[in-house]
Amino acid sequence: MKALVVVDMQEDYIGEKSKYKFLNKQEIINNINNRITELKQENAIIIYMKNMRKGYTSDFVKGLYITTDLIFIKEKSSSFSSDDFVTYISSNNINDIEVVGIDGNCCVKTTAIDGIKNDLTVTIPLSCIGVINKERFLKTKQELIEQQVKIID
Repeated sequence: MKALVVVDMQEDYIGEKSKYKFLNKQEIINNINNRITELKQENAIIIYMKNMRKGYTSDFVKGLYITTDLIFIKEKSSSFSSDDFVTYISSNNINDIEVVGIDGNCCVKTTAIDGIKNDLTVTIPLSCIGVINKERFLKTKQELIEQQVKIID
């Protein structure tokens, strides 16, 4: 079974008032919405991850398609730090995940690598991730490839 894992697409990180500067915010949102639509048609499970800091989690960014109530909270960078997420993945025979969201150098990266460590097939479509530090991402991308993460340009 395949799942799309939408990571940290929250107002605090990519919304209008976010301190993070993604030049292509709307493009990222649109591309993720397109993947959600495509993968729903393929009967993939859509999972949303929210990051919590100091007991607070912001709303999803305006315009993001929310198509299920499968929303898990994490307090560390990897989605696999959420016990509820890990339980859901294993109890639903999910063996293939596609990771989208922000940031490619942190939460997307750690989720992807932890997916590989959990014997999942992991794919990252580059058009569906936000990256704050593009230079650093060149090294991150190579590390992901070395870990057997499939990168789609």
